[in-house]
Amino acid sequence: MTPEKLVAELDKTINVPGIANVCVPLIRNRLDMLATGNNIADIECVAQQIEQIVKTVRR
Repeated sequence: MTPEKLVAELDKTINVPGIANVCVPLIRNRLDMLATGNNIADIECVAQQIEQIVKTVRR
């Protein structure tokens, strides 16, 4: 499995209308978050809120 094949498989499997999949190395993602001032705890809190709302959406 190459990184390119993995990204292709993820793109095929995880397809949410209106949201683009972005695959970057974890360390780069973390460095980008630190450089832009994003706080991982804040992001986790918002993600949990989104998860609760998404669970109520009918398919």
